[in-house]
Amino acid sequence: MGEFLLIISILLLLGGSVALLLLPAVALFSVSIICLGVGLGLGVPAGIVYHVRLYRHLRAAGPIPSMLWLFPTRLHEQIEARARTRVLAPFRWGAAGFVLVLLGCLLLVAAMIKLQ
Repeated sequence: MGEFLLIISILLLLGGSVALLLLPAVALFSVSIICLGVGLGLGVPAGIVYHVRLYRHLRAAGPIPSMLWLFPTRLHEQIEARARTRVLAPFRWGAAGFVLVLLGCLLLVAAMIKLQ
């Protein structure tokens, strides 16, 4: 599975590089705004749901660590196997939203560079 993801990532990187060269700045700007909007629209609600579910699960299991909000990924091993999918699904959606926001920022910078 890791090799497949590596190949897909390389192909996306190459395709994205070609798109950066061929697309006009206005199109890059439009795509960047779409990526930012979708990423924030997906990532922020998913992040809220993830933190609420993690808190509720850990509260039911025992005392809540004081730094829950700072390093929540360190607490993933404390999630029971049967609850892991329910708690970590929004975590993955939030991570995907974060990646879209980063992509949108990169495309916005590329659009501004092309305009100069």
